[in-house]
Amino acid sequence: SLGLGYIHNKIDYGRYPIYTNQEPVIVEETESYDLFDCFSLGIGIDYYIKFNLGISLKSFESQLGGRFVDGAVQKYLADGTMLDYGALLIFPISDLLLKNVKFEIDNSNKISPITNFSIGYSLTNVGDEIFYVDEAQKDPLSRTARLGYTFDLGFDLELKEAKINLINYSFTAEANDILIESRDELHPNLAYQSGLGDINISDDLISLKSNNKIVLHRGHIFRFLDTFILTSGSFNGRGYAEPRETNGLGFTTKGIFKLINSSSDNCTIKYITNHFVIEYFKANLDYIENNQINFDGLSIHFVGFEI
Repeated sequence: SLGLGYIHNKIDYGRYPIYTNQEPVIVEETESYDLFDCFSLGIGIDYYIKFNLGISLKSFESQLGGRFVDGAVQKYLADGTMLDYGALLIFPISDLLLKNVKFEIDNSNKISPITNFSIGYSLTNVGDEIFYVDEAQKDPLSRTARLGYTFDLGFDLELKEAKINLINYSFTAEANDILIESRDELHPNLAYQSGLGDINISDDLISLKSNNKIVLHRGHIFRFLDTFILTSGSFNGRGYAEPRETNGLGFTTKGIFKLINSSSDNCTIKYITNHFVIEYFKANLDYIENNQINFDGLSIHFVGFEI
């Protein structure tokens, strides 16, 4: 299978005043933001084990205010392109070993178990150095390696005309490392680590021990009836001596649309419920002690189209 994707994203940090050098007079207000356009290509092969490869090209622009120099406003602006690479292996244990295990509710409705294990690796932000003001003071992009895995456990409800995920629990662990090596007197030039960097599979992903070189994420996701989503997690390690807690609540139309699709004979309704999914999500992050950051998101997915 082949998949194509496009994302446009912008984080707006607000408008900030720029003052003259001699007197506190505002000459202009500038935006501060980060934005990117991302084009993605993914390839999947399903032969007992599901193997997926992906690549993304990101065009970014970052503006962080500005200053007043020689009678003109100089904006702190950087732009460029980056590449992301990723690979994902999915072991569908229930399909391979438990395919015929079903618990009958009645003659037309059954419950079947779900068990999956996934492992993935990605290398992100591969590109040139960037600068905001002085090209002689370039900074490296935050090239990052990520390695993680997910366990899925749950049950599907197989109705006469539809299959709905009755309940599902997943646990995810992920370690990430920024691959930039520190500059010092013996190594004044920029260098990147290769492969996993400082990620240690045994310590970081099996024993779940963090350290000051990597960031370790742990996450729990509960899904009910393909409709409600509850999340809880934490992360700590490099830059976070104490764990930071996260939680969230989500809603998706996937389950409702499946039921509508199975009970409707209207071709328009069937088309919409087959190919569109609407999701809302609210997440909370204890980024700094006693200072919580909240995120709200609404997304529309177009799925199941064939070319």
